[in-house]
Amino acid sequence: MLATSGVLVPLSVFPDGVQTVLRIFPATRFVDAINAQLAGQDAAIPLGITWLLMALTATLSRYAAARILRWSRVS
Repeated sequence: MLATSGVLVPLSVFPDGVQTVLRIFPATRFVDAINAQLAGQDAAIPLGITWLLMALTATLSRYAAARILRWSRVS
């Protein structure tokens, strides 16, 4: 995930089609937002929308995991 989100390898080294797919992943959005805030780079989409999408992804993931992953007691 580190290599495909732009942390270890910049997304610009990937072909255009692969870059498009990699930009969908939440980790890439997170790296883009951090770079924009800390390094002064331009974000792919406005930062407010990026942070909102990350919060929405985290919330939906939490509820999906709680619904799908049920713990059962084994006696």
